[in-house]
Amino acid sequence: MKSSEEMVTSLFERRAQYDAKQKQKKKIFIRAGAVLGCVCLIVFAGIGIRHGTVSDMAQQGNKIVIGHTNGIMTDSSRKLDFKLKPEDFVEMDKASLTEYYGTELFPEVPDDLKEWDDIQGVYRENGGTGDVYYDGVILNYSNEDFSRSVNLEIEKGSLPVSCYAFFDEIEERSVIEGTEVKIAEADGYYYAQFMYKDAGFQIIGQGLTESEFVDVIASLIK
Repeated sequence: MKSSEEMVTSLFERRAQYDAKQKQKKKIFIRAGAVLGCVCLIVFAGIGIRHGTVSDMAQQGNKIVIGHTNGIMTDSSRKLDFKLKPEDFVEMDKASLTEYYGTELFPEVPDDLKEWDDIQGVYRENGGTGDVYYDGVILNYSNEDFSRSVNLEIEKGSLPVSCYAFFDEIEERSVIEGTEVKIAEADGYYYAQFMYKDAGFQIIGQGLTESEFVDVIASLIK
């Protein structure tokens, strides 16, 4: 059994290895494999609820509710049930992705966090010329020593395939700018999941304050 800190550390290590290989060989299918092979997490301790005290958000008529759990364990039952073919990948820039999704994908993050230089895009049938069959986007932001980070997974039309089953246990949701958001905290990490303008978001924050994490979410809901 691994802690959430160990799991995320492992994720960063795998992503760093991928980035190095990508620069050398430009093989985008490694990223697809990382998506398909994600390790899933399930709560084994009960979800407790506390109402957040982010004063600025409360003054604007928003409601912040944080689900809290003390422990998680690994499970591999949740994963994509199809293979991504590297020849089907179509690279897209930020403007094209924003237009495709119909909403802002790139959040405002604390100043010390920098965006990773990852290739983004969608998978289309018939060597990239047909219909889209997978459009999951992964965005990463971190400081220099990776002690603070924000990770986003985004899909069009539905929530991303979630590795975090504790979202199912959260009944009372936060409301930010009229949008319902599930927020949880475990072992110093914040997690959020919500739909906005037909886009599904899952966000993980490491080393952030509650206020910083909520601000990241709010920057996407406009």
